Amino acid sequence: MDKLKVFISDDSATVRERLVTMALDLPEVDVVGQAEDAPGSLDAIRQTRPDVVILDIRMPGGSGIEVLRQLRRMTLAPKVIMLTNFAYEQ
Repeated sequence: MDKLKVFISDDSATVRERLVTMALDLPEVDVVGQAEDAPGSLDAIRQTRPDVVILDIRMPGGSGIEVLRQLRRMTLAPKVIMLTNFAYEQ
């Protein structure tokens, strides 16, 4: 059986490293790439064609929401898990 291909996109190197570590603990998962900004994410996702993208909402060079909009236009778009490390006072 093929491994689930995962791409991780977050501007925090610490968060990316932790997500990669967690993903690689699962034998059925392969991390096919990672990026720290919106433009780099789009380019790399188009090249690596992952099954799942873990996508930060706030990134340099654009928002994760805009990346999601672009991904939804792809044929065979990957599943997307959105996350953020941004805290509100509420």
